[in-house]
Amino acid sequence: MSAGDTVQVRHTSSASFSTAVDTIVDIGGVSDTFTSTTLAEDLVPDAFTFTDVTDVPLSTEQVSNTITVMGINSPAAISVTGGEYSINSGTFTAVAGTVSNGDTVQVRHTSSANLGTAVDTTLDIGGISDTFTSTTTVDDGDGIPASVEDLAPNNGDGNFDSIPDRTQGNVVSLPNAVNGDYITLAVGGGCDQIDNVNVAAEAAMGADPFYDYPLGLLGFELPCSSAQITVFYHSQNGLVGREYRKYGPFIPTSLFSLQFYTLPEVSFGASNGVTTATFSLSDGVLGDDNTATGATDGKIIDPGGPARSALEPLPAAPIPTLQPWGITLLGLFLAGALARFSRRRRA
Repeated sequence: MSAGDTVQVRHTSSASFSTAVDTIVDIGGVSDTFTSTTLAEDLVPDAFTFTDVTDVPLSTEQVSNTITVMGINSPAAISVTGGEYSINSGTFTAVAGTVSNGDTVQVRHTSSANLGTAVDTTLDIGGISDTFTSTTTVDDGDGIPASVEDLAPNNGDGNFDSIPDRTQGNVVSLPNAVNGDYITLAVGGGCDQIDNVNVAAEAAMGADPFYDYPLGLLGFELPCSSAQITVFYHSQNGLVGREYRKYGPFIPTSLFSLQFYTLPEVSFGASNGVTTATFSLSDGVLGDDNTATGATDGKIIDPGGPARSALEPLPAAPIPTLQPWGITLLGLFLAGALARFSRRRRA
């Protein structure tokens, strides 16, 4: 080569961490070495954080937010305590494994079966860890004590959704005001809270002259613009021929139309062997007791219940049956009466 020429050397770095590769160039007996050394293995990720959750229902699956593994250049060990983890939305597992840079991870566990109780799941990646905590609700906000809801049929799960009613703001169970049989109110359609639940007999609202309310009335408030309502009437054998009647303004916005009236489009049926009434309510229209003020205020107020016509005959009383000895005595009595009647005719 000639004076003024430029020279470069190259090689492929090592396939191993922290390892040097040398390239030696010799020009006219003068040499030098070009060395590349690979970076050190980094198995310690950047810190990550799970967001804790509170006021969750009892005994329900709780899944954490998603974290992204960053700051490592080689698969790092991953393990979990008190729950399971999932990598890149895969299957949840509790078995230790490895995770790579850029992977996403979630953890999950089942919330406590007790009110106001925390459950922890701790995830460790390369010695860096964080804990996901869920804490169950203290009160579901419907105004009915947990001790009352726990006595509902189906072990306190009156709407059969496998979640205790006492932990759900949109489900409530309590005895009716007439005979103490349980009622379960379940609200859906995007409405997730029931407020100020109460029960009353017909007399508390004023007499309905043409109807009786054998199960009383159920009152509640919904902080919603619309809702789908299902009422479970436990210990009932059906409500065929009944009407669902409410007390409130029959003419929306009219303070002078407060009365009992039949709510249209109510379906009586059954779910899980329990008699039900299903209907929809909307804020500011017929069925919302708050219409007396003419307000469309995002709140639905509803007192009502299944009614039967006061003119409907009561169920017939069963005819008493005689025991065998009673039949014998009746026969002797009739025979004696017939004999006396015959003697009188001969006389």
